[in-house]
Amino acid sequence: MKGQLLLRGLRGLYVYAFLAAFTLVLFSYVGLTLSAPLAYQIAGENVTEIPTVRFLGLWVFSLPLTIPLPFPLSFEALFSGLVLLYAAMMALTFVDKETDVLKATRLLRKGDIGGALKNSFFATVTLSAALLVLTLGLMFVQESAGVETGSLQYEDELEYYVGATYAVVREEIGFRSTFVGLIAFLAMTRYVPRGSSLRETSIMVLSAFIYPGWLRRRLRNLIGREVIGSSLLFGIFLSSGVFGAYHFLLGGGWGVGKVSQAFLAGLFFGYIFVEYGLPASIISHSTINYFLSTASLLGVRYSLPILVFELSLLLLGGLTLVYLAGVAKTRLSRSATLSGV
Repeated sequence: MKGQLLLRGLRGLYVYAFLAAFTLVLFSYVGLTLSAPLAYQIAGENVTEIPTVRFLGLWVFSLPLTIPLPFPLSFEALFSGLVLLYAAMMALTFVDKETDVLKATRLLRKGDIGGALKNSFFATVTLSAALLVLTLGLMFVQESAGVETGSLQYEDELEYYVGATYAVVREEIGFRSTFVGLIAFLAMTRYVPRGSSLRETSIMVLSAFIYPGWLRRRLRNLIGREVIGSSLLFGIFLSSGVFGAYHFLLGGGWGVGKVSQAFLAGLFFGYIFVEYGLPASIISHSTINYFLSTASLLGVRYSLPILVFELSLLLLGGLTLVYLAGVAKTRLSRSATLSGV
């Protein structure tokens, strides 16, 4: 009896810790987005000449592409546009048709973490936090063994900040939307029912590159069985491998240890893209690039709130890993029971 009460108390403590960490991270994301102009100003304090952008580099199907601009674009304009884009993507993940972020918070308060994970923002934030904990742990293990992760080399803080912010869009288009999306599209072409209208076919084609999870469920409902799930899984692993290799092969200061770290990140971003869509994978990637970079800059002047955010993110990541480990253990136990082991 006492053991059951203790277990129930620990579960309650776990849920409240999860809820507190998620709430702090949620408000931190909003605060960091609103504080982006201040972070930009801090990054450019020691920059004597702010450069302009005359072309944009993109990845398309994992291939580099340079797009010349019709007129020079200032760093400030580029950064402002990116922040507005990320704010819009975050808003899209707040409001899912099935579960919005407020409903997810209520479900979490009841201890229903699985139900809360149906909301894109909740899933994105918790899985991104788990990824952060895992990548830090991997870096520690690798560097303890003499495998250096390295770091990006840059001329000034502003160049790094704007570059890291822009890299989110460039890499999510190149390694998730067009790479995994192309595989989803090619797999889809075998199963589009004959007689489908042009409108429905167009929606399915577009969803392959933006919401492949919706496409997967749509085809499963139409055909009555799973048809492109294995192709999407193959796409996630293949794109993650290329993503990891490119970080090292293209230089920039990264060491060989970055390959495994980027591969792991690619798996998380790929899963989020397939399951929740491009807006969610952009926000997930933004956690590692934009939000943490913004927090680092603001931490110079506002150390306490930034410390609270960083600790909350790490706590949320640790609690998420505990939850995922529990889910994995339960599924393995069920599989063993069904197989008669």
